[in-house]
Amino acid sequence: ELIVYDNTFVLDIVQDKNVICENEKVSFTNNTISSDPLDYTWSVSSMDGVTISDVKSTAPEITFTKYGDYVVTVVMDGKCSDQTATYNVRVKKDPEVKFGTLETICNNNKFTFDNTKVVYTWYNMLETEKEIEWTITPNTGVTEEDTDKEYPSYTFTETGDYTITVKVKAM
Repeated sequence: ELIVYDNTFVLDIVQDKNVICENEKVSFTNNTISSDPLDYTWSVSSMDGVTISDVKSTAPEITFTKYGDYVVTVVMDGKCSDQTATYNVRVKKDPEVKFGTLETICNNNKFTFDNTKVVYTWYNMLETEKEIEWTITPNTGVTEEDTDKEYPSYTFTETGDYTITVKVKAM
């Protein structure tokens, strides 16, 4: 018996997410149409911190445990034709913030945070993905002078001890 396959196929693999956080999965849905039986081989640009549920699957789940930018590649080998497709995945890591030494100031003086008083580690985040929220407790006797979210300035009009917190997160 002679079997004749169509030498082309319509590649249709959809990735569910292209931006995730560490320890999350990306899933693929395969809607490829082919009369030609296809063999699939999946790989990732760096396998460090990456687990593929089944490299020969038509639609695997891939888990990423380390932040970074990855390229997922699938090679489809058929009897009559081959195709390769790539998918980008950005894995984010939670940002970090650390305070340096904060000096004592006199009331009615402006205090400005700078890169020696607060240090951010953003990892692989774009500028538009950063969110910063400052809280000063108690908030009475405090006036925000500069609304720069990374390095704001405040004037403390009342004497006392203040707790300063900054929350950073990826959007």
